[in-house]
Amino acid sequence: MSDWNWSTNTEQSFVEMRRALFERFIRELAKYDYLVQSKEFQIFCRESGEVAGRLNSLPKQAPM
Repeated sequence: MSDWNWSTNTEQSFVEMRRALFERFIRELAKYDYLVQSKEFQIFCRESGEVAGRLNSLPKQAPM
């Protein structure tokens, strides 16, 4: 990690719990081929740099 000093163990535990839950969420999403193959998922998981800008540059989709 960086030079960041956590002020309490509670904050550190909270962040670690949220990180673990987020990782679990991503693994669950990865079970669905249509999600993994989507441009949005690939930008989020594989791109470096400004993710929001890349997502905004994708064509807008209309609901079915």
